[in-house]
Amino acid sequence: MIAPLPVATGSVKWRAETRGRTVVLLMDPAAKIKNWTAQLGIIFTHELLHLWVPNSLLFEGDYDWFFEGFTLYTALVTALELKFIDSGEYVATLGRVYDSYLSRPDELSLIDASERRWTSGNSTVYDKGMLVAFLYDLAIRKNSAGKMWLGNVYKELFTRWAAQPANGNEVIIRLLSSTPAGAELAKSYIEGQRELDLKPILADQKQLLKSLYYR
Repeated sequence: MIAPLPVATGSVKWRAETRGRTVVLLMDPAAKIKNWTAQLGIIFTHELLHLWVPNSLLFEGDYDWFFEGFTLYTALVTALELKFIDSGEYVATLGRVYDSYLSRPDELSLIDASERRWTSGNSTVYDKGMLVAFLYDLAIRKNSAGKMWLGNVYKELFTRWAAQPANGNEVIIRLLSSTPAGAELAKSYIEGQRELDLKPILADQKQLLKSLYYR
């Protein structure tokens, strides 16, 4: 469903949410729709992924870092593969998210940030969650010589856990920790409070895109 955004102020031009099997997008009626093709593609890709994660899972606990942050990154890669955006916009988006991440202190693990998502008023779950997903995607592509990517984690998640009640954090961290590199990322950023330093990775755009298209 697409409907007018009742109050569009400043930079707020849209709001989207997925509940059950319903995806709702509220847009500023004054927005120039011809400039929104790529944006709409990314928005709907993200929201449609929510039909599966978390809406069709029976997990308990606060694992927002995964179903928001990791979904943001997966939607970005999917939008690139569907040609809603090009590789330049992929890198630029990661840069903007990293700038947003650096604009406020990083004092929480992703698990702690998820527990405080509705009380702390910060975007750690989204920004740091998305950037950790990016790091994990690079690691899994490298370790598998391009045969696997983050999407394979989702396949395994639904193959083994879709119909089982479980603790979301425990299951997903177990899946992500199936390789040494993944285990280190989970320990450092998801369970731990280590800060991100992505400047060297984002600065070498040529190598970054080579890693992305390796598969």
